[in-house]
Amino acid sequence: MVRDRSIDLLRGIVILLMALDHVRGFTAPFGPEDLDQTTFLFFMTRWITHFCAPVFVFLAGTAAAMHAKKHSIGETRRFLVTRGLWLMLLEVTWITGSWYFSFDQIQLGVIWSIGGAMLLLAGLSWLPRWAVGGLGLLATLILAAPFERSGFLLATGAYEVLGRPVYSVYVIGPWAAVMAMGWGALDLLTVKRKWLVPVGLGATLAWLVIRGLNTPYGDPTMWAPHARGAWMTAASFMAASKYPPSLLYLLMTLGPALALLPLLSRWKGRLSDLVETFGRVPLFFYLLHLPVIHGLTWAVNAWRYGTEKVPETEPLSLIYVYGTWLLVIALLTPICVLWGRLKRTRRWWWLSYL
Repeated sequence: MVRDRSIDLLRGIVILLMALDHVRGFTAPFGPEDLDQTTFLFFMTRWITHFCAPVFVFLAGTAAAMHAKKHSIGETRRFLVTRGLWLMLLEVTWITGSWYFSFDQIQLGVIWSIGGAMLLLAGLSWLPRWAVGGLGLLATLILAAPFERSGFLLATGAYEVLGRPVYSVYVIGPWAAVMAMGWGALDLLTVKRKWLVPVGLGATLAWLVIRGLNTPYGDPTMWAPHARGAWMTAASFMAASKYPPSLLYLLMTLGPALALLPLLSRWKGRLSDLVETFGRVPLFFYLLHLPVIHGLTWAVNAWRYGTEKVPETEPLSLIYVYGTWLLVIALLTPICVLWGRLKRTRRWWWLSYL
């Protein structure tokens, strides 16, 4: 089994795009999916970042399957359980603190869902790999049906724990299905790569067809012609439900990502080496970029507007959004390069948890 560097390149691309989305949240006066006031470029700024969570979770499943190829089932289960619990602990401590600079509320985000998905995957790891992937696909197709979702594992919601509000944003169930599909797709991503483009394009075509039919199956929101013209109508078509992830959301993102992988194998040069470095230290980057973004934008917004976030009355400035994003990447590049070098040259056990 050969691990192609394209996997790390794809992970590096989506982790950098994720930083763009988080910067956008602190530097834009309104949401990009508000079609009554957004611009198409601002909508696309959000849309392109939709690739982050599905690709990241899917590849986490593939990475876990790679681990299982080299270790016993018992060792793999222990790794999945300990890493899953560790990620969930990080979400309610460091990550929550980085988002809010306080613990008045807890948000269960993508790292929480990855940790919970690893716990569920540990329980399935005794099954054949194809069966785990098949169960993930089946669960995704079932969850695509229009029905009322409830419960902690399937629906977003607000809870109270120890007197503090807890907001479940990335629910574990649907994302665990994505991780299971990534586990089952190990051979596709490593030894049967000639099928990546057909599978990826097929998933993308399925998104276009199902979305074009405009039925409740696949996504709870319908698209419609928009009064602001063709661009906003296109935005309505491309909009998809992320919380929790719908079938159309997953087809729209994972399809093109899989088709892109073989092309990334041919990408060479210093820029690709840098992106690959980010892809090899994704959790380390994630843990650093949140406090850096929050601290930097807090200082700038306080200086410019006297508030933590940009007031809704301010005009949209994509220069501010993209400029801040590039600055954050520049600030984090040296330390991520050093951390990546450390992970390559040292075999300390705890490095695998960062």
